[in-house]
Amino acid sequence: MTPRIENPNYQDPFGNTLLHSAVVSGDLREVRRLLAAGADPMIANRDGRTALQAAAILGHHKLYRVLALPSDEHIERLLDDALEATFPASDPVAITLPSPSSDEHHRNDQQEADRVEPVILRIHRR
Repeated sequence: MTPRIENPNYQDPFGNTLLHSAVVSGDLREVRRLLAAGADPMIANRDGRTALQAAAILGHHKLYRVLALPSDEHIERLLDDALEATFPASDPVAITLPSPSSDEHHRNDQQEADRVEPVILRIHRR
């Protein structure tokens, strides 16, 4: 098992991140690992270059494609970490309001607000 990366967006004195280093090395596996840990490919170093730009400049086409894709997993990991920090002892819940049907649009807004009850969904952690 790979150790958890505490700060995947750490920048050295030149502003390079761990992702910059993995791109310069051409290490696709490390790039994927850093992205999964929450590394941001759009952080610029002191020269104004991002890891994504470095991949393009160096001709690392596979790395560029991986870095350029929006990563839902990356966002989900960051959200999970934020929820864990906020609610460490419980599973988070989502509260939503049901959508009104078309015939309900014509009713008085206050009447509708008085009778609509929220739907509470328990979100189980992975």
